Amino acid sequence: MTRRFIPSRTGRILPALGAALLLGATPANAQSRAEQLLSDRPPPRHSCTVATAPGRLPALSQLADSAALAGAVAEFAQRYPISGGQPMFGLYSIAFNAAGAVERVKDLEYFLPRDKSDEFTALVRQHLRAQGPGRGWSVRLRVEPAGTPVFRVGRSEVCEPESNTRFSVEAPALEGGRRPTPIRLRAHVNQDGVVDDVQLLRGSGSEELDRWVQDTLRRHRFEPGMVDGVAVPMNHEETVHLRSRG
Repeated sequence: MTRRFIPSRTGRILPALGAALLLGATPANAQSRAEQLLSDRPPPRHSCTVATAPGRLPALSQLADSAALAGAVAEFAQRYPISGGQPMFGLYSIAFNAAGAVERVKDLEYFLPRDKSDEFTALVRQHLRAQGPGRGWSVRLRVEPAGTPVFRVGRSEVCEPESNTRFSVEAPALEGGRRPTPIRLRAHVNQDGVVDDVQLLRGSGSEELDRWVQDTLRRHRFEPGMVDGVAVPMNHEETVHLRSRG
């Protein structure tokens, strides 16, 4: 019998359960999402969570030359005062690569003197320390010259890869009338939303069906995963449920 595997577009993809290079599940503590992210902006996607890597947030002295940074921030605030009562601040996403080098410093929110945002970002980056080698990680740093405290370290926001396509696969019953079991897969989605690797975590019992689903997922395009709004390569796990036919 020729087997027919029929995908359909029926809305959103099944909820993602995969882990990213820089993420884990939402931290189980009493802090609110806004307190952890140092921002009350809503998440850009439903799949966004608060990162748990690193396991323990670093102190400012681990991230940067804290004394030198504090002095530079105070000097900046004196040189470019803002009138009107609203406090000067900058919120940054700081990412370190696997070698421990600073990979990026991205401004997320700020209220700074006109045309001085790039200078303030450069000031923050200049005083960052290299970290030990290991898995890459990212945190947020809020700098508020008149604040108490001036510096706060928070967690990054991680958004898993997403798609508007949902697999709905119809397959014949296996020998003996057994229903095929759901298929579990892990796809590696690059920063462009392209699937460049697929691993079969649990098969259906039919090698032909498993290969078809893997090949289909390889051709699928996703909205890429993001860390603090920056597209990054990320793993995405998916369960494909099968409708038995025959």
